[in-house]
Amino acid sequence: MDTSHLFTAALQLQSPGKVGSVDFRDAGDGRQELHIVIGFEPGALPLPRDGLPGGRLPGA
Repeated sequence: MDTSHLFTAALQLQSPGKVGSVDFRDAGDGRQELHIVIGFEPGALPLPRDGLPGGRLPGA
């Protein structure tokens, strides 16, 4: 099982949610930070043709 699938299961994300990537980054002073990118399956959240979810218009 790869890391993305492991964290998707550990975080109990359900479709269409999923972990896109997981990596450790240097935070300085010998510390590291865990960065987890959470996203959605392509096309899972369609936007209305006339604006944003909830009927809002861009910039409103």
